[in-house]
Amino acid sequence: MGAVRKFKAYYKKKQPEEVVWDIENLEKGPPWDGQELPPQVTDLATYFATSRGITYFDLLSHAFDDAEEVEIDIVIRESIADKTS
Repeated sequence: MGAVRKFKAYYKKKQPEEVVWDIENLEKGPPWDGQELPPQVTDLATYFATSRGITYFDLLSHAFDDAEEVEIDIVIRESIADKTS
């Protein structure tokens, strides 16, 4: 859980304009590049959110909190095809 907070704090210091959309082409921007972002996007910690407006960092924090509460492990895989545990 501490790692999520650490990453969130790091990305809160980054501006939305600093988003990396394509690691192999750092000049490439998101599909909506040039359009105004919603007012709730103030940094890279708030840049990605669900359709309900929940940021991915908050989603991860809640998942880790819930897993800890019911004493289960969370496994993060590289892709959905990855079947390792």
